Amino acid sequence: MENQELIELKSDSDLLLTKATEVAQIETVEHESRAVEFLAQTKRRFKLVDTKFKEYTKPLKDSINAMKADFDPIKDSLNEAERIVKQGMKTFRDSEDFKQKERERIETEELSKQVVREIAKGEITDDSLEMYKESVEMVSEATKEAPKTVTTESGQARYRKDWKFEIETPIEVPTAYCSPDPKLIKEAVKNGVRNIQGVRIWEETIPIIMS
Repeated sequence: MENQELIELKSDSDLLLTKATEVAQIETVEHESRAVEFLAQTKRRFKLVDTKFKEYTKPLKDSINAMKADFDPIKDSLNEAERIVKQGMKTFRDSEDFKQKERERIETEELSKQVVREIAKGEITDDSLEMYKESVEMVSEATKEAPKTVTTESGQARYRKDWKFEIETPIEVPTAYCSPDPKLIKEAVKNGVRNIQGVRIWEETIPIIMS
């Protein structure tokens, strides 16, 4: 897309960028006036470039939006199907029945480990081998009822336990669990507050260029 129009726009912007450092050296009101004029011209150039960009990209943007209108509903259906099934899996795993089976699996796994540790301490006998065999079978049966992972022909599901929380009574939450709210501080400073413990507040001049 390197046509003559773009080449001229780029050359003009590079020239302004090169000159910016010089214009930024302001020591007098006259220098400041030059800076204002420079920024006004820069702002006009930006608007021109932005307009040209929109002209160049409008056909492509229209084409993409048309394709999105076709594809987005399909993606939405797939995402909703995934959400529904994941919620069902979550409900199943969080049920008391499954949690009980999961506890039983964990208990049998620990029991099997204990058996292995006991065998390792002493002499291996037919009885100890039978105990080990029984513990392995118990773990196998418990795992079938509450597996850690579920593997199918096309994929695998693994599960992670996450603790969730909801603030029910904010005023009762200990201050140790509270943090400064930038939005509240910004609003306070905007309304004239100039002294907040633990917060540095300062005034800054921001030039606003009209063109």
